[in-house]
Amino acid sequence: MPHCYPSEPEFAEERRAERTVWEALRDQLPDEAALFHSVGLLENDREQELDLLVAWPGVGLAVIEVKGGHVTRDAQGWHQESKGV
Repeated sequence: MPHCYPSEPEFAEERRAERTVWEALRDQLPDEAALFHSVGLLENDREQELDLLVAWPGVGLAVIEVKGGHVTRDAQGWHQESKGV
C-alpha cells in the first residue's frame, strides 16, 4: 500500500467519485508511491485544489482531477452531467 496523506481522508457525499478513485489507487499503487488527497495550492491570491496527487519515485508525478456523474465526449468536447444537470 502507498503512503497516504492523509491516511484516512474524509469525503463529503458529493465527492464520492473521489473516494472511489482514492480507494482504487490506494489498493493498487506500490509501497514506494505516495497518494495525496485534496492538495491545496496558492497562486498569487488564487486558491486551487488538486483532487488527487500521486508521487512515485523513479516514475513521476500525476495530478488527477476526478469528475463524478455521467461524462461524455463528442466533437464539441467533454461534457459532464451530474444529478440531471
